[in-house]
Amino acid sequence: FYKKKIFISLIWVYRLLLFFWSFTYFMKLDSFFYKSYKYFYFSEQKRWKKWTINGVFFSLFTLLSFLLGFDPTRSITMMFFTLSFITLIILIVSTKIMRGEFKIVRKLPKESYIGTPVNYKIIIENQSKYTHNGLIFLDEEFIEFPTFDEFIKYPEPNEDKRNRWDRRVKYYRWIWMLNYKKRAELKEFFIPPIKKFSKIETIVQLIPKNRGELFLNKSNVIFPDMFGIFRSFIEINTENSLYILPKTYNITGFKLTAGISANFMGELTTPEIGDGDEFHSLREYKYGDSWRNIDWKSWGKTGKPIVKEYQKTGKSRNMIIIDNYDDGFGEKFEEAISLGYSFWNSNKFLFSKILIGENTLQKLQEKIVETKFFSLAKLDRVDNFEKNIKIWTKESTGFSTIIYITSYLDSKRELEINKIISKGVFIQVFQIVSEKTITKHHRLIKYLQVGNIENDLQ
Repeated sequence: FYKKKIFISLIWVYRLLLFFWSFTYFMKLDSFFYKSYKYFYFSEQKRWKKWTINGVFFSLFTLLSFLLGFDPTRSITMMFFTLSFITLIILIVSTKIMRGEFKIVRKLPKESYIGTPVNYKIIIENQSKYTHNGLIFLDEEFIEFPTFDEFIKYPEPNEDKRNRWDRRVKYYRWIWMLNYKKRAELKEFFIPPIKKFSKIETIVQLIPKNRGELFLNKSNVIFPDMFGIFRSFIEINTENSLYILPKTYNITGFKLTAGISANFMGELTTPEIGDGDEFHSLREYKYGDSWRNIDWKSWGKTGKPIVKEYQKTGKSRNMIIIDNYDDGFGEKFEEAISLGYSFWNSNKFLFSKILIGENTLQKLQEKIVETKFFSLAKLDRVDNFEKNIKIWTKESTGFSTIIYITSYLDSKRELEINKIISKGVFIQVFQIVSEKTITKHHRLIKYLQVGNIENDLQ
């Protein structure tokens, strides 16, 4: 009898799951999931500012003792519930009563790099009549959530390997997109004791995680109770921003191969013969040759006037082009930015211009610092790339070597690359790919896989 009941129950559970699956499929509940995830994110942020792990277990113990305390034979359980419930109420009220008023000034640097911890100063002014001990400080980042179109359009990497339920509700996709949008990792820090109507200065830390502009719009002062169970907090509006520049790769092991050679001072040696410092060959004197180039030793040996030939030298002009088109959520574009910045940062003396989409950054003076931050930290990918191709061809005039970084190569791009080559410009192409499944290879193209850039460069 019981086996039959269990079997029937399992059938009904299966039917309910099948109904829910069909309902979500036909009713297009993606919008419901998207709005729910946004709501739960905000509620989760507030929940963990109020509760600690110990507080969660204490609350569960209180609830369990309440449920078991209904049994009249378990009077001790009801006593435990009464004691724990009263304790919880006292702790909650105490944190509310002792809250004060604060003013916070945050002093952030202008820029930082991915993965490099940033220590910055905060000034906390206690404007209340209480002396506070054991307070906690937590900065809060303004996050630009993924749009609904992005949530629907771009799958998580390797999402096809997840089960049908995870692919349907798209929860892991949401977490992946949210981590991509977050600029930094922010942690809690204990504040030294603050006397009434006084100020203190302390140092806190954040760790940049993704390129872009980090916008800190709130600071939280958290008031824990004496047992570390419950906490209350106040939010203080404090607006500051920090430019996070791309991560850099070790590219010392990679060497450009070209028909022309550029030394580290940016001097270009061409195959043409002319005035220069690099010796090329000896030949017989011709009318019009300078007497300064005569090799007197060779004249003495041969009995004929011999002159030295030198290779013509000039100033090397090299450029980096970064294609800001990305057919994904942006991971390939981020790798392209990091690779281009690595070349620019490690060999600044070689590259006089970096072109990202329509935005040009020229190495003129130190005054370009703000422009550099804006270009490398705030630029985003684009979906329309037709306009950029013509700009790249026009800007390439007068350059000797170009590094071209892209995540997408089509016939139009290949045509423009051939036009640049026809001008006598050497071009090295790097294509960022998700997986190394390239069947068509080209001698000028080096394929780099997302997450394995450094190894592929060696």
